[in-house]
Amino acid sequence: RWLFTHDGGATWGPALRVPARPDVSVNPAVTVDGAGVFHVVWLENPPRERRRVMFATYLAETDVFTVPLELSDASQPSAVDKPWIASLPDGALFVAYGSDSGSSLFVARRTDGVTWQKSTLAPNGTLRNVVFPCFEGATLHLAYLVPSGVEVMTSRDSGKTFDAPVRVDAPKEDVAFEPPSCVVSGGALFVAYGVGGGVGSIDRMALLDGVMVARSSDGGRTFSDHVLAVSPPRARHAMLPRLARTDTGLALGAYVERGDAAHGWFQVAFSGDGAAWSEPVVVASPVGIETARGSFDALAQLGVQGEEPL
Repeated sequence: RWLFTHDGGATWGPALRVPARPDVSVNPAVTVDGAGVFHVVWLENPPRERRRVMFATYLAETDVFTVPLELSDASQPSAVDKPWIASLPDGALFVAYGSDSGSSLFVARRTDGVTWQKSTLAPNGTLRNVVFPCFEGATLHLAYLVPSGVEVMTSRDSGKTFDAPVRVDAPKEDVAFEPPSCVVSGGALFVAYGVGGGVGSIDRMALLDGVMVARSSDGGRTFSDHVLAVSPPRARHAMLPRLARTDTGLALGAYVERGDAAHGWFQVAFSGDGAAWSEPVVVASPVGIETARGSFDALAQLGVQGEEPL
């Protein structure tokens, strides 16, 4: 279900339902294009069937969503994973996703409002998954997990072609199996990723000992300045970190819990340059991870204004 506001959140319209399959549609991601049109992608995860990446557009004139369109296809692995969508400055819509079991990333790009151009990024046999896009101008970056690490692939032409992969994490870092996130701010690329910890009991989400932020000052060609931006108190772990751009720099949101992911808080830390980070601001406490989960994707997609998370 979706709620819309046209006055900065002062009032909200009635709930709308995307015509998705009930009970199997998960992991939505949203974007608004340059014309103000709202688009959504999500994952269909039915039992005993292949997963599907779906797409729909909200039609304001009729107050309904379009019939869902599948962007994935049967030639791709059956275990495709969470998609992300971005609206690029040249007017293109861009969707990226990986799979639980393959070395390929899948991208779909639409420029005419009708036809999707699809391609597969598979530079070698390394396992790749949970891809996250960020961009500035025509430069588009894809951050994603590889075994025990994080890589970035960069496009200099708005997603038409991509450079060879670049490793993000520093040597000997204990990178966790947790989706990375990235933003471009002040001409630099920043990538956030989890380190250390174990696996929790809820959806096997990673329990992180900390969150690192790496900086690239040359458009994703090399990474340096690996900074520990989140360090939970003793006996607690961070979960679901998300990096976002603010009007003054960067914001990094995370959920902090004690063991069972049921009693914790949602916090946001701020930085002007990615090197020095503020003490975290607690946004909500106490709150369980199931209640707070949507806040992280909202932070990544909507960002923050000043030091107030949207």
